[in-house]
Amino acid sequence: MRISPHRLFLASSAVFLLVCLGFALFAKPAFWLTAFGDISQLALVAVAFVLMARNIGRARGRARIFWAMMTFGMLFWCVNAFSWVYYEVLTGKGIPHFSFGDVARFLLPVPIFAAVAVRPDRGAHPQQLELNRLDFLLLMLWWIFVYCFVVLPWLYVGRDLYAYEYGFDTLSSLENLLLLIALGVLCLRTANVWRRFYWQIFLAQALHAASATLMVTAIRQHRYYTGSIYDVVLAGSMLWFLYIAIVGRRFTGERRLEAADVYREPAWPGHLAALAVLSLPAMALWSAFFSKAPQTVREYRLSLALGGMLGMTLLVYLKQRLLNKELHRLLKASQASFENLKRLQRQLVTSEKLAALGQLVAGAAHEINNPLTAILGYSDLLVADPGITEESRSFAGKIAAQARRTKRLVANLLSFAKPSPAIKAAVNLNTLLEHATQLCESDVHNKNVQITRSLAATLPLVSGDTNHLLQVFLHILNNAIDALQDVGGGLLHVASRRENDFAVVEVSDTGPGIKEPDKIFEPFYTTKPVGKGAGLGLSACYGIVHEHGGTITCYNRPGGGASFLITLPGAVAQFESEAAMAEELSAAPSSRT
Repeated sequence: MRISPHRLFLASSAVFLLVCLGFALFAKPAFWLTAFGDISQLALVAVAFVLMARNIGRARGRARIFWAMMTFGMLFWCVNAFSWVYYEVLTGKGIPHFSFGDVARFLLPVPIFAAVAVRPDRGAHPQQLELNRLDFLLLMLWWIFVYCFVVLPWLYVGRDLYAYEYGFDTLSSLENLLLLIALGVLCLRTANVWRRFYWQIFLAQALHAASATLMVTAIRQHRYYTGSIYDVVLAGSMLWFLYIAIVGRRFTGERRLEAADVYREPAWPGHLAALAVLSLPAMALWSAFFSKAPQTVREYRLSLALGGMLGMTLLVYLKQRLLNKELHRLLKASQASFENLKRLQRQLVTSEKLAALGQLVAGAAHEINNPLTAILGYSDLLVADPGITEESRSFAGKIAAQARRTKRLVANLLSFAKPSPAIKAAVNLNTLLEHATQLCESDVHNKNVQITRSLAATLPLVSGDTNHLLQVFLHILNNAIDALQDVGGGLLHVASRRENDFAVVEVSDTGPGIKEPDKIFEPFYTTKPVGKGAGLGLSACYGIVHEHGGTITCYNRPGGGASFLITLPGAVAQFESEAAMAEELSAAPSSRT
């Protein structure tokens, strides 16, 4: 039967505590008991330190900061435990009343407080981490300042051992009480899996605070010796922190935020940091005018307060710089979000207009097709009638040809309203551009408009529908001719070039330009007078080009005039991409066995 590591640890801890309890109840004070108590306690906190340090490497985000702070707490505890080994075991000086371990014992709850304040149970908010670190650093420096202000003067400036012990014990008790209150509030306000873990830290710290209070009371009454019953409670708290380090391997990640999850960073760390900075002048004033301490102690405290104000003011300045940087970032993000929202609104309006246009065109095309069918039928009957003259038969043929042309236009209009797959083939855009410009040249002689062409010989073929693409080029050319006619004429230049595997067509003119190029492709938007254009042509061109996998843009040229840029993928590249996709799909393993 295999025993789990947790049960093995709990059983070993119970055995160790029973051994310590047996020594405390039945063994008399001796050097071996002192050595056993001090060295075993140092070993427990050292192992907890190592395991928590390992959790730092496994953790990420806020959880990594949490375990880093907990490791610092165990480091301070190791220093305090080593001071007992040094004074009682290595040098034989007895219980250390004034040692380097006192500072470490005083600072022990500070990183634990900072660890739980990081809130690793919350989702990641990287923009707040730097500010939180500065707030915690301010609070830690303030607590060190309080220790140097209240306790140290009675040890190094005006030596008073009773005042030293009284100030040290009072601050330590207050510190432990504040930490327990913070842990209790955190346990009550946490709802996820971290709640049980926080309860473990709360109970371990409560046990440690109780052992510290009992030990201080026993030392004052001269009833304490290392290995006594008081050390059993202390060893229990150490084992509990060791257990926290072991189970902490499962608490090395932070909860991921969902899309609807909103978390507001608590403001109390910043408020406490501000109060800490403001308390320094108050403490300096109290020491100068109301304290009954000796003159040397008051001078020391005033100098310490001035130095603390200088250091903390620098940290406040750094925090303000970070706040300004964060506000600038948030402002830019808000502006970008606002622009994206406006762009989305424009796209939504465009979609609604296209939907309305589709319904309108579908109904109109259906109504026009019926008389067109009758015109085509009667014109074909007239052409087939042997009793009419040749002139009449020629007129009837022209009527049929124009009716078929109108029917094709209506079909194109209907395909715009209800998109259907175009008949695509390899198309030479240069041929279409030449055809389009030839059709327009007969209309520009009396408008003082000159059309020039600059077509690349190595233009790639494009996979597309000839009629649709010709419709795009004719509409853009006609728009440019109308714009040039309004200013008395000008130059219209049509160019094509190759860019990698893409064919690029540019139609530019020397006209007045376009007032709002970003709205030119919206349905019903037009710059022409009322009755001369409905503003549907460029919107249809936009849809045709995108249906062919290309892009169409418009911009005003620096020297004057407008330019339309159409980019279409080459047929070879498109065919190769489709072939590669088909090959990849055919090579994919079947889902059936």
